[in-house]
Amino acid sequence: MNHVRLHGDPLADDASASRMRSFLRVALANGLRCAWSLDGLRREGATDDGPKVTLQDCDRVVSLPTRLPPAEIELLQRALDEAAPATAPVLVFDDADVDLVASTMRAASFWNAGQDCTAACRIIAGPKIYERLVDALIKQV
Repeated sequence: MNHVRLHGDPLADDASASRMRSFLRVALANGLRCAWSLDGLRREGATDDGPKVTLQDCDRVVSLPTRLPPAEIELLQRALDEAAPATAPVLVFDDADVDLVASTMRAASFWNAGQDCTAACRIIAGPKIYERLVDALIKQV
């Protein structure tokens, strides 16, 4: 596996966002292609006191404040610029919203009966969330 598609909000001030950025640093440094979409941005609890940064993926441009250093922003933009193929897994961290992940995966995995280049094919879940996520996914399908 040399491609990963990431979902979530790496700009948030929480442990999940920090883990996502750490993963990106290591993965990109070791030649793993990582793609990330602005779809996962959640602005509740976001910092409003940092300088504004502009990020762009294939669908949109957003400008928002953040306290992340420039090197972290460059890392995120690099992931936004990637076009990971459909075989990319979805990574789910232990503090994810289980119901949101399950409903999103229902749509992302079964859109066009899964015959779509953006269909989510695999889910890699953290150990603390795994059982709850499986239960929620079963309810969705």
